[in-house]
Amino acid sequence: MLIAIVPVAGSSGGSPAAAGGDAPVTITPLVNLRYGIGEDTITFSGTNTDSNATYLVLSGPNLDSNGVRIDKDWPRKYPVTDGDASTFMAVSVGPDNTWSYTWDTHDVAIDSGTYTVYAASTPRDKPHINETNFARISFLMLPPKDRDLPMVKIAPLVNLKYYIGEDTITFSGINTASNTTYLVLSGPNLDIKGSQIQKDLPRKYPVTDGDASTFMATSVGSNNTWSYTWDTHNVAIDSGMYIVYAASSPRDIPHINSTHFNMISFLMLPPRDMVLPTETVPPSSESVPVLQDRVAETQNQSVAGQTRNTGDSGNLLDQAWGFLSGIF
Repeated sequence: MLIAIVPVAGSSGGSPAAAGGDAPVTITPLVNLRYGIGEDTITFSGTNTDSNATYLVLSGPNLDSNGVRIDKDWPRKYPVTDGDASTFMAVSVGPDNTWSYTWDTHDVAIDSGTYTVYAASTPRDKPHINETNFARISFLMLPPKDRDLPMVKIAPLVNLKYYIGEDTITFSGINTASNTTYLVLSGPNLDIKGSQIQKDLPRKYPVTDGDASTFMATSVGSNNTWSYTWDTHNVAIDSGMYIVYAASSPRDIPHINSTHFNMISFLMLPPRDMVLPTETVPPSSESVPVLQDRVAETQNQSVAGQTRNTGDSGNLLDQAWGFLSGIF
């Protein structure tokens, strides 16, 4: 298979200009044409005489047609937005008009195939790339040479905040290490070993290290992807910061480093329509300020996450947990 390296420069009007050392934006030819996903690093470099920053866009199999950010572990979740510099990987241009960026693919979740990197003098997506000065280069990304090289990844969530009893959350990712992905829930007042996310009362159901029957086990598809949707409508948990671990084998949190895993953090908030506790109507002799004090006290308890629930739901305790985010 022949992979062409195609440096291209476009004028601000979109018509192509001849590639060469005097082009406004250039990319240096790569040393190799083929690289292994999860194994190699690739350095892209060139010149830019048109601006102080070079904006990089990645294009390839199953990526957004507008192009994506090359600096993310899960590129397909980060499409660029035309004209919005914050959605691009911006590389500074030096005093000698050169730029350079090294792409480490060891933790990158991409499919094998032919990829193209665009380097532009302004933040333009693929459909509008001809409206700026740019260059591009193509290369082949192959599956790992070591087929036993395993990896477990969790895709970034759409939101970082959800409401208990109102929202559903879909966790998804890839698993090249096993045919099953085991999920563990960690959060306020849950067992330190981790809890079963599939239970309505997770605190009563800790996982048991090595016992697959105590885990939420999600099958991995033929394309190495997995997915699980958590419906919180009937779940009794406290508000606060939570972590979901995805692992290639059923290991609890104290033993999670013994397997391939990834984790993701998010915030669970009290329901927006939470009803405050009711009280007996006070005698008419109580003044309005006294009633206001009672309401204020009740509201303060609610804000503190201590509003009473029914059954075994327990108290809502707002906590902030330190965490290390997994992907991307």
